[in-house]
Amino acid sequence: MANEAGLIDFYNYVYQPFSAAAHSMWHHVGKFNLRHCLNPLHRYHRVPEAIPQNPDIFFLQLAGKYLARAFDIFDQKTNTPPPEHSAVERLYEEIESLDNEMVQQPKNDRPAEGEA
Repeated sequence: MANEAGLIDFYNYVYQPFSAAAHSMWHHVGKFNLRHCLNPLHRYHRVPEAIPQNPDIFFLQLAGKYLARAFDIFDQKTNTPPPEHSAVERLYEEIESLDNEMVQQPKNDRPAEGEA
């Protein structure tokens, strides 16, 4: 279907990697959520490991970008005029506002890394 829609590159390079993470597929879990046991008697089998991750605003922006692309394609296919203000523009405005707020906030008032 992606090929017929002319979106094969998007499918291969965007949808599949995110889908693997979202659905905990083995090729993703094996790479990011397992580590080798250090005991040679165990033949270096893999054991689960949940590595704490810090939030990264990049993925929110990326999700917004792909959502905008989906909305644009929908609008084109249904001959719908685009809205005056898109949800993605609003998302980017809010991210910028939060960024400005963090810059203006004194460093000692900010939560420490890893805290929320």
